[in-house]
Amino acid sequence: PFMGSSGSPRAVASIAAALPDKAVPATKGTAEAGSSSLHEKKRNSNTFPSFSGKRPKTESSTFTWPTTEAPAETQTAAVGETADSAPSDEIIEAAPRLAAAIKAVPKFVKVAGMATTLLESGRVTSQNAEAFFTILEAGVEDTKRIRAKDLRQGYRALYSAALQREKVFPQRCKALLRMWHMRVVNQVDLFASNPDQFRRIAREIRLGLLMLPCLNPALEPPAHNGRPREHLPTAARRSWANTLFECIEVGMTHIKHEWAHTDLDMLVKTAVDRRQNFTDAQAKILEQWDVKRMDRVRLDPTGFKSASGRVTETQSLI
Repeated sequence: PFMGSSGSPRAVASIAAALPDKAVPATKGTAEAGSSSLHEKKRNSNTFPSFSGKRPKTESSTFTWPTTEAPAETQTAAVGETADSAPSDEIIEAAPRLAAAIKAVPKFVKVAGMATTLLESGRVTSQNAEAFFTILEAGVEDTKRIRAKDLRQGYRALYSAALQREKVFPQRCKALLRMWHMRVVNQVDLFASNPDQFRRIAREIRLGLLMLPCLNPALEPPAHNGRPREHLPTAARRSWANTLFECIEVGMTHIKHEWAHTDLDMLVKTAVDRRQNFTDAQAKILEQWDVKRMDRVRLDPTGFKSASGRVTETQSLI
């Protein structure tokens, strides 16, 4: 889908400067060496190898990045290199340009598709994964774009592919990958009106909320083993609170569906109990949702059961 009429990848034209130079063609003097005198041959041989002269075949590079095809088996690696080092070097070289391009909305779908192909074809390895990770970071620099209807599938495909290959990334990247599972994959999936999928994601969101401390410690539910519940490190709480709030916000678009009421009530109540972890603006919205929740819901002892499945126009949460 990224090939032009000439058969060359149009989408990588802008990153051509980042790719390693191909072998330099032989100079005229070198090409005519075969017809020169023996002394001339000897003089030329004494100056080899030269970057201005003809390189050995082992240094020739015919790899074009990126491509969906595997490198030719007949290709010979350069002296001192392994067969896998060439694509790794090229991904590292091109990563800064791709990271810049993926930030542009008009280019996002194309660049995300190329990056997804690199992951799915096994081009991203432990050697270049850290450089590739900068592309993923750039893609979520503006998290509001994740909700854009024409970008959602590109986001989901790219970050799902990265999560499926989590092992190739350095340890320091894995915490962010787990958060992106919630912020990107789950948030995009929440747009679908699928009751079973919605309930599954709502459970994951609530588990994330339980990793944030309650405003009132007395309301803190114990862990299943009876021990005090463990919480996220203080430094990680704000980014996770932002992520969870965005998911709840998308989930609230389903308040018009009866099947979503119980799960949404549960999420709003759990988030309100932990409102100190959110920004002031987010906490205010949560409290507004909670007031409307109590207006339209008669709580049972667990605090989550709807008295009726009906929501009037004036009682709608959004």
